[in-house]
Amino acid sequence: MTGVSWNFANPHETLNTFVRAFNLSWNYLERHAVELLVSGETAREFLKLIIVELAESGESNPVRIADLAIARMRKLGHESKEGADAWPSFGSGA
Repeated sequence: MTGVSWNFANPHETLNTFVRAFNLSWNYLERHAVELLVSGETAREFLKLIIVELAESGESNPVRIADLAIARMRKLGHESKEGADAWPSFGSGA
């Protein structure tokens, strides 16, 4: 993986960044009743993957990661609502 900005010198800080970003994102999505059109478990899995992808791209601010993850989740939900196959399937090998 290139471009990873995880702080391996301080794994506790790295873990805290991921946990904070996930909690901020998930709490927002639940509180604002964002229509995702997938189960909560599936939505949480996608959210985790999005957060890791954002960190791999170099983002390290948990609030910024949360904002970007929320935007991406809302976009996936909106595209799904319009009939697009927005949610990729897990385990497809793609």
